[in-house]
Amino acid sequence: MALRNENSSLKDQARATWLSSVTLSTRLTQTQSALTRLRARREAISAQRAEAAQSLRLAQHTLKISQTRLADRLRLLYEQGPTDPMSVLVGATSVDDAINRIDSLHRMAGVDREVIDAAKSARAHLTVVAQRLAADEARARETEAATAATLVALQSAQREQAA
Repeated sequence: MALRNENSSLKDQARATWLSSVTLSTRLTQTQSALTRLRARREAISAQRAEAAQSLRLAQHTLKISQTRLADRLRLLYEQGPTDPMSVLVGATSVDDAINRIDSLHRMAGVDREVIDAAKSARAHLTVVAQRLAADEARARETEAATAATLVALQSAQREQAA
């Protein structure tokens, strides 16, 4: 009877060791898969961040060009003298010419405002996006590092168990 009990106890220990080995192997595989997914996610965030940074540079460039063009037009208008609607009417050769000139002045001013407003809005939006992506990337790097540390610990435990 004692031999049977000892045999049963050894069977139970062997089974527990086997289950522990299977569980460790499963956790190791799951952690490796999670690490692969986390690396892919971090790389995707990095790519999005680089794209946002490029878009931000383009928006800033557009704003600078728009402001330069507006300044050039204002300087030209100043050098040419007054361009108020009354002087446009006096210098016009016909009623159609006067209307076209006034419309042109309003249209140029409106386009300048729209381009500058759009560039400023894009810059503000892209700045927020870039900051959010930087924070996301930092969190992804932290999670990736923690998962890599877990993987190393599981691999060490597996080696100890095999020894």
